[in-house]
Amino acid sequence: MTLEFREEIVNDKPIVTAHDFEYCNFIGYLNPAGEPIDYSRPFGLGGHNNNPSTDLFKEYMQLQINNPRVYDIFYTKNISKRMEKEDTKNVRKYLESAIIKKIREFRRKYGIAYAKYAVLDDDLYLFFYNCYSNMYFNTGFNGDNIIMSESEFYEKVFLPLDEKRKQLYPKLPEEEEEEYWYRIPASYQFETQYEWYKQKRILEILKDVMVRFMGYHYVARTPRTIYTSDMRIYETFYNYLLNDFTIYRLPKMIYNPTIKQYEENEVNHFFTPDSELRLRDEIEAIRKRVPREERGRYYR
Repeated sequence: MTLEFREEIVNDKPIVTAHDFEYCNFIGYLNPAGEPIDYSRPFGLGGHNNNPSTDLFKEYMQLQINNPRVYDIFYTKNISKRMEKEDTKNVRKYLESAIIKKIREFRRKYGIAYAKYAVLDDDLYLFFYNCYSNMYFNTGFNGDNIIMSESEFYEKVFLPLDEKRKQLYPKLPEEEEEEYWYRIPASYQFETQYEWYKQKRILEILKDVMVRFMGYHYVARTPRTIYTSDMRIYETFYNYLLNDFTIYRLPKMIYNPTIKQYEENEVNHFFTPDSELRLRDEIEAIRKRVPREERGRYYR
């Protein structure tokens, strides 16, 4: 399926007003149907107070940070305690009914135009269900979700910053400890730094999950770039390639229900079908001969 080109992706309006925001080049995602996800502000950051999908991801990632054996925690949190964990058919039925109810509430609260966010919520929830179906979350996920402990973060990251803090903000004579730390900027305080690190790291994991595990497409504006795990990039992103986007394909992860684990999909890993090669040549020919503003008439 060729995705419709969304003009809002390449507009020149600033999407971030905060001067200190470090992801200003981030635009958002395209869902598998090609609909833009969160182009008004960077996903999960910059004041996203009403983003249940991001909150859901953080909540369930937090479960396993200090508790790698989270099977019991997840089911206790989401399933009736009277339900047997082995009764997977009833568990899935329960989850699906809960998701449907959540989607209806979301649409009623935010409107039908935001249905794509409810679908994203659904996709994330089932992703976690798959991971937590394994006895250990890390085994089910089978990806890089390492988050440093407080002690590790302190030794590897914070100590150099703390030395800088001592030079820039020496403690004054007779100054009480509480008074001293009151005037130190939050950026030099361990609790704040560690919390920022965890939030950033979880969102990095979220990006990987969105692209490699769930089939969404990550988009940046400058340079025009899309990261995807789609196997047919010339067919899917034909219209975007005509608009001079660069497409990077990442290894796709698929769920194996037999071993309850995500695995890297090796199908067509080294093989490009002839249809893709023909589309590639067609796109290159159009880009050489037709100015970008006139290429719309060649959209598929």
